[in-house]
Amino acid sequence: MNSKTLLLSLSALYLITISAFASENSQLQPPPVYEGKIIENPDIPPIYTGGPGEMNKFISG
Repeated sequence: MNSKTLLLSLSALYLITISAFASENSQLQPPPVYEGKIIENPDIPPIYTGGPGEMNKFISG
């Protein structure tokens, strides 16, 4: 086995190992828990037929 093939093989193994650890670490972290807090600016706009005012009235009532 020449040195170029050995270097390429070790580089490929290193990259595969790093990518496996990176994907494993992101899956271990649970999503944040808000424990009933109302988020003022959510990422997804609320879908409520009465509009934001009716939604807030429903939540607070």
